[in-house]
Amino acid sequence: MTYQCYVTGRLAEALALADQAIGYSRQAALGPWTQLGDHVQRLQVLNAMGRASEVLADIQRLRDHMRTLPVTRGPDDTVTPWDVREILLDTGRDAARQLGQWEQALSLNAELAAGKSERHAAAADIARTRFNDYFPLQQLGQTDEALRLLLRSEEHTSELQSHHD
Repeated sequence: MTYQCYVTGRLAEALALADQAIGYSRQAALGPWTQLGDHVQRLQVLNAMGRASEVLADIQRLRDHMRTLPVTRGPDDTVTPWDVREILLDTGRDAARQLGQWEQALSLNAELAAGKSERHAAAADIARTRFNDYFPLQQLGQTDEALRLLLRSEEHTSELQSHHD
């Protein structure tokens, strides 16, 4: 229900539901990844509400907590750990971008892309993730690197199209 409110722009309602989900998951003694996922969903809503500085402050705390969790999903978890990890990093990257913290956005995106590579995500998914570096690179005046990113993206797109033809 939180997601439906989020995507339809009912953000205050989405935030209230996200807060409730955090409490319910804790009460139900759901697994640590599930509980972390509820916190991440709350941060997504806060990002959409323009509260990026609050989000970015919580991202590091949740990243530190995430590093203490088991790599695999436990019996009481209802989510996939890599999915929660990727959403957390992407949410942080978006918050850093909103705040103009370009180096932080690049760092979070690099960690996100590395995780996708480690789990052998589709090449197109990894390329889309790496493309998120374009704007921060441009803002940092690293136009040559931004151009290389675009050219690699174009090459990758051409390769994908030739495989589908």
